[in-house]
Amino acid sequence: MDLLQAILEFFKIILSSWQGYLTGGVFVAIVSVWEHYSGHSISWSKYKWGVIAFLFISVFLAWYDQRTTIINERQISENKKTEYVSKIEALKTKYDDIWNNIKTSSPAFYNGREILRAFMSYRRTIGPDAKCMTLVTSTEDSANLAGTVIAFSVPGSNCPNGDLQNIGVKPEDVDKESLNGMIPGKIVLHALPDTKGADRLVDDLGNLIQTTRSYEMPRPVKPSENIIWLQFGAGTKWNSQLH
Repeated sequence: MDLLQAILEFFKIILSSWQGYLTGGVFVAIVSVWEHYSGHSISWSKYKWGVIAFLFISVFLAWYDQRTTIINERQISENKKTEYVSKIEALKTKYDDIWNNIKTSSPAFYNGREILRAFMSYRRTIGPDAKCMTLVTSTEDSANLAGTVIAFSVPGSNCPNGDLQNIGVKPEDVDKESLNGMIPGKIVLHALPDTKGADRLVDDLGNLIQTTRSYEMPRPVKPSENIIWLQFGAGTKWNSQLH
């Protein structure tokens, strides 16, 4: 169907151009001047050669116009392709730089550094040899943030991370318990009232992520074990993302 339409459009262009030559323009002017000059009408045997000549001219010009259009479109396409390739290469270079290097002026660097400092301070509070564990639960949309916090909290505090199963919650009950007391947009830091460093850690984390304190745990734990539970609520974000 597209081929037939293209052929019809091509013939329309030819007929339009040919009609223009026969009803006006140079051909008609030449015929008119000749007839006035000679006082005789041009015979059909001579006139038809002009008709045929201009038909070939119309065909050639239609073909030439189409050829020029195709060439121009190809050139534009090649220019765009070159431009896109250049942009893609620039993006690849930029992505490679971001992937392999931390930009020290970025909020991400600041957030990671301050999380590390917060948990280093927590370790100093509980003592260098004290047992400890950081439990973490999160919703699906806050899992990346939770993962980032844990990545810096473990080396900062030298406390292993786990989940609610580490304090006796059955695997089939973890999801249910993870939702109890959850606050959207915030970290709830669960720890017993006498847990060392918990209150200071709430303040330090609160400078980076909206954080609130809870004094209850889903299962009994000993304050001396320095167990805290970071419960990441749905939609939790860095403070730097909220401004």
